[in-house]
Amino acid sequence: FFLLAALHSGHKCNIVTNDLLRQHYVRLMAVDPALGKLFTKWQLGHQILVKGFEKIRGNYVGPPQLHMPTFHVLHPVKAGDNWHVPLIKPEAMNAQEHKTLYYGRSAQWLC
Repeated sequence: FFLLAALHSGHKCNIVTNDLLRQHYVRLMAVDPALGKLFTKWQLGHQILVKGFEKIRGNYVGPPQLHMPTFHVLHPVKAGDNWHVPLIKPEAMNAQEHKTLYYGRSAQWLC
C-alpha cells in the first residue's frame, strides 16, 4: 500500500525502504515491459535507502545514514555526436551497494 500512497502523493514524494521491490517490477514487466521500465525509473528517483547506523562500542547510535535518490539520468546519454557513460567501479562498492540498482557513484563519466 505504501507504493500507492507514494504515487498518489505526487512527484515530490519519496519512499524510505531497503526493499528493492523486485516482485513489483516482475509483475509489471509481465503485463507491459514499458511499464516495468517506467517503474524502475520512478523507483530510482524516489527511493531512499537506509545504509545503516554508526556503531560505537557495539551499539548502533545516531541518525541513520541515508542513500538519497539521484536527480540526474542513470544511463548512457548521447549529446550531439558524443556519448556520456556513467562509470561504476565494483571494487569500490560496499555490501549494501552491491544489492541496489543504483550505487550513487556516477560522479565519474566516460565521455
